[in-house]
Order: sequence, then structure tokens, then C-alpha cells
Amino acid sequence: RVPPLPRLAARDSATAGRRARTAGNATLRDGPAARASTLVRVPPATPLVVEGAAAVAGGGGEAWLRVRLADGTAGYLPADAVRTETERGA
Repeated sequence: RVPPLPRLAARDSATAGRRARTAGNATLRDGPAARASTLVRVPPATPLVVEGAAAVAGGGGEAWLRVRLADGTAGYLPADAVRTETERGA
């Protein structure tokens, strides 16, 4: 079970609800960290919905997004593994 996303900051709320796709092979995790458990491996161009940005403990480091796949699976991907529809030029 993926923990609920904390309340989004104003800058993150613009990202929430956006349709996107994976930029390449990605690993959906149960938390916003590379050491978090793997939920599923996701192939390139997999459609998803961005639910918001996750703050990383300690401030610095990699940015993570909470996402939901078409089958309803929710988890976290590194932000650089996700391309929103506008970033793709669509």
C-alpha cells in the first residue's frame, strides 16, 4: 500500500492531475526514494496520471512524483522518468 501524498504546495498543485508518460524504462516504487520497495517495472511511453510531487526527506536529492497507472496502481517515479503531455509537445 502506497502512503497518501501529503498536501501539495501551490507550485506542485499545477502538476497534479496531468496526463503523462514514462520517458523510458522506469521502476514504480512504494515511496519517494531509490531504496523504496519496487511495485512494478514500467516500460517506456506508459500512460499515467501525475497526482503530485513528493518532498524528499533532507531537502536535496532527486525529485519524485506520485503517479497512478491506467490499471490503478499508484506509486512514485523519479521526476526525470516522467514526461507530461506538454513536455512531449502534444
